[in-house]
Amino acid sequence: MSLLNYSKQPRTLLFGFLSIAGISFWFLLGFPFANHNESYLWVVSFNRVGFLDVLWKPLGLVANVRPLAMVTAWLGYRLSGGSIYPQQVLNYLGAALAWLLLFSAIKEKKLFSWVSLLVGGGLFSGYIYLFHLHGVFYSPLLMFMAFLLAISISDGRLRTSWLVSASALAAIVSLYHPFAIIVYIAFVLGYFLENLRFVTRKQLVMTFLFLVTSFGLVKMLVPNEGLHLKTNAMVGLLTSYRMVEVNLAVSVVSWLLSVATGITLSTSLRIRAAVGGVVTVLSFVFVWLSLPVLIIWIAVCLLKSVLIERWTIVFLILAAAILPAASPTGSPVYAVFVLMVCSCVATLGYFSLERDSILHDSVAVAALILVISASALLKAGVHLPIMSRLANPLLAEKEKTFQMEDIVRWMLTSDFKEYRLVLSQAWGGPAASTNAINRAHRPPTGQHYLDAYVGALRKHEADSSTGPLWVSFGGEKVEGAEEVYAVPGKYNGEASVWKRDR
Repeated sequence: MSLLNYSKQPRTLLFGFLSIAGISFWFLLGFPFANHNESYLWVVSFNRVGFLDVLWKPLGLVANVRPLAMVTAWLGYRLSGGSIYPQQVLNYLGAALAWLLLFSAIKEKKLFSWVSLLVGGGLFSGYIYLFHLHGVFYSPLLMFMAFLLAISISDGRLRTSWLVSASALAAIVSLYHPFAIIVYIAFVLGYFLENLRFVTRKQLVMTFLFLVTSFGLVKMLVPNEGLHLKTNAMVGLLTSYRMVEVNLAVSVVSWLLSVATGITLSTSLRIRAAVGGVVTVLSFVFVWLSLPVLIIWIAVCLLKSVLIERWTIVFLILAAAILPAASPTGSPVYAVFVLMVCSCVATLGYFSLERDSILHDSVAVAALILVISASALLKAGVHLPIMSRLANPLLAEKEKTFQMEDIVRWMLTSDFKEYRLVLSQAWGGPAASTNAINRAHRPPTGQHYLDAYVGALRKHEADSSTGPLWVSFGGEKVEGAEEVYAVPGKYNGEASVWKRDR
């Protein structure tokens, strides 16, 4: 079977669009964001440096070397006249292409479309990177993951051409993010384990050379301290999955995916029913213990992969599942890769939904119309029962980015232009933060990033003799201070600037 076995028939197109409807809904709803998170610091750096500086010099924006990512983001920013919006579109297109690539290779297209819709729609928080200038790191890696999965499920036999292609792509994508090397090594180990009987001496030598080269690339791209897991890596791992599963509704989605994957196991009905029961009981326990049910879905997918002896996928799940441990502060972005692998595994070998059915097609059309209509209405400010409440966190986060932009613009043209803007609440990493889940009062960036951004616009440091102006979000008041400016908000409440009498 061809890797890109993508039929142009309307039915295939229909389910292809359905597979990316979940992430498309949230992206269309949230786009565009103003500067958010680290983007403040990136804008400052990109306004100061030229092309060669971005390509060769460390700018202090990331912990390791990622030249292609930096060049891509710099070009998008500078060629658009200093806009961060083109990079947001590129981030989305890359993510959508990754899902469509996997859809094109998988046989169980209809079930995969529904699973993808559920994952993209219900487990979207990791895709917040779509709205970041520094989100340039992740979509190329997601496309690489989709490519490796497509090789595994569409042509399981060991082929030298696929090894060469995967190795070349790993080298390129590692210049966007070094995680590509980890994913590549996992793929190669699983690929060889599945094809031990067919491995030639030439392939063995080639692969050994590829792996040695990969190790050399890692040493070149990642400083020595970055090669070791931090002592709080497990806290970061767990926090990342908690940040994906932000409320009980998302826990229900994780439970549904776990049960659905259990149903697709190639075992007796009794065993599948038992798996469903165990999954349900464990899900209740996890919710009670405030643990993410998503971990159960990953475990069920790993079990299924072992049972069907798809060792390439087993290794990819293991590698992708531990990627969030690299961020000791926790980041839901690093969880999107294992979500893609599990979405693939959940559908493998289950063809009950693949028969042509006018009813099934009609339901898919209705779902697409619902997604498009809901996105358009919510973006226009129309209140929709249930949907408005679910969409509010993303819209509130977007609103805060523009409120912050408004406040900075006001301050620089006001009588307070020499004051320092100070965020009333800390913006720390999710693992050590108390406002990472309930984000109403959480600022859209950190103090360090804001200081650099405002300093670059003002072209000099704030006058320390003036004292600070406190900035709050979500209608929060600063005790003992007078409100001197406010930006109204529809989704998160008022953002305010406060001044205390000295």
